[in-house]
Amino acid sequence: MDNNYSAARQAAGQDDIDSAILSAVVAAEERQRTLLAQELHDGMGATLSSVNIYLNLILSGGVEVEEIFRTVRLAKDLVGQAIENVKEIANNLHPVILSRFGLVATIANMIETLEQQRIVKFDFAHQGYSDISNKDLELTLYRIVNELMTNTLKYAEAKSATISLQRGISNIRLMYSDNGKGFDPSLAGKNPGSMGMGLGNIQARAKSYGGSCDLWSQPGKGMRVEIDIPYSEPGQIPE
Repeated sequence: MDNNYSAARQAAGQDDIDSAILSAVVAAEERQRTLLAQELHDGMGATLSSVNIYLNLILSGGVEVEEIFRTVRLAKDLVGQAIENVKEIANNLHPVILSRFGLVATIANMIETLEQQRIVKFDFAHQGYSDISNKDLELTLYRIVNELMTNTLKYAEAKSATISLQRGISNIRLMYSDNGKGFDPSLAGKNPGSMGMGLGNIQARAKSYGGSCDLWSQPGKGMRVEIDIPYSEPGQIPE
């Protein structure tokens, strides 16, 4: 009976952990949807409203003949901006390069873009990694790397960072570190908008695939994250 009680307590504890992980993932996705809605409303909505005003002016006869072409050109420019906004939003949701060329090329492209700002030097090692057929997991890995890079740029005051992506027969390992100012992990996530909030999302994403996320940091000594996610291709026999 004692053994059954202990097992029940362990099962209940695991249920609580699973529930917390699911809640964190849902909260992260909800924040992304909120940001998307804001981008659509403030960006696309405002641009298209301006186009509508210009076109209504033309149709109502409120524009002199000599001004019609100038007004049409203004409306055309705004439509061009709207198209670019749509592309940017779609790319943030699921980068085109990720679908076409895979995770390694996408991370390399992000690094190339960021290094043009000459703020942080990124080193990327990916020997032994090959693309996977699970595109949802690939997108999750991309979002994890993106979150880590964003944290380094926003909070760490780092000069350099390293990214390592490895794939074994039965797992995928992602390691990330920077030489920034570091932080106290016990205090991470207690301030909204802090680095810890982003790291909480990363841990939740890894655990949602049955993986682990180990984090080390100390004030003045940078930070290091190691993520292991179990994975094998369908039909492949794990080690």
